[in-house]
Amino acid sequence: MFAIENWGVEPDIMTTAKSIAAGIPLSAVTGKAAIMDAPGAGNVGGTYGGNPLACVAGIEILNILKNRNYRQTKEPNNELTVQVIKLCLAQGLLFTSARSFGNVIRLLILLIVTDGQLDQELSISEQSLLTAMAKN
Repeated sequence: MFAIENWGVEPDIMTTAKSIAAGIPLSAVTGKAAIMDAPGAGNVGGTYGGNPLACVAGIEILNILKNRNYRQTKEPNNELTVQVIKLCLAQGLLFTSARSFGNVIRLLILLIVTDGQLDQELSISEQSLLTAMAKN
């Protein structure tokens, strides 16, 4: 789940954020007890820490992770990702890929997008994905 797992590193302290609460802003500071206990209760915090709704969402994500087997069943398919991006581009929709394998499509949607524009973007991306999958 973390890059440190690939390098045999055991950090004294680390921070996590973003998708730990299913899209609700939440961050965490995790560390060895000697470090985490040193400042005293309530003295370690951050911008997104402690929101009750986000904490409940984070707990639910942990429960899902504990109860599912997340073995990787397929190799990353960066060729499919490239095909989808090209098909979207041919219809005027610009995406970019991400991750070390290039197998993730990044959606960078403007905050001012209209419902009509979003529906069109989702339709184009869905059709592009279905077309690319049919070719594979």
